[in-house]
Amino acid sequence: MFISPHYSKLGGRSLSMYFRLLAVTLNALPVSIFDPPREHISKVAHFEYHSDSDDDEVRPRVSLVSSFNKPPPPPKLDSKTLTRLNKIVAPTHIDSLITSTRSNPDARKELVAFFLALTAVWPSSREQILGTVLALTGGGLVREIYRDSVRRSPLGKEENSGALLGTPFTCPKFSQLIIL
Repeated sequence: MFISPHYSKLGGRSLSMYFRLLAVTLNALPVSIFDPPREHISKVAHFEYHSDSDDDEVRPRVSLVSSFNKPPPPPKLDSKTLTRLNKIVAPTHIDSLITSTRSNPDARKELVAFFLALTAVWPSSREQILGTVLALTGGGLVREIYRDSVRRSPLGKEENSGALLGTPFTCPKFSQLIIL
């Protein structure tokens, strides 16, 4: 939101770099940083062993933890900052972003990266963000992503699906190793 009223004045390369800067900045933040803390949800998953046998033997209890370090507390944000942050996910702001990239395919790709980074740091707004993007583009952005990124890749081509697996017989790097 540094230059939100002036998106239309940025050129193609400048707009792409702006979205890339925002995406990199958001990707550097911890996941769910903008979500309110959820104190009531346990952060440790518990799994208990249940056997079909009727023995009374004590089974081990396994607990999975994501980290042994205590996570830093989320930053305390003032009301002015929270108001500004909420404008990022507002439909009017998302519409101005989409409108500013209509004639710039490179900026469009960076915009998608920005949206993905934004949904990672703000999961509670994921449905709102992606739903707004889908509604404002009529599904056109999803078709663009599929056409430009999926259909052109080995994933979108049936005849070259072995390249996805990276098997030694289809990957040129490995075939050179086999010959040597």
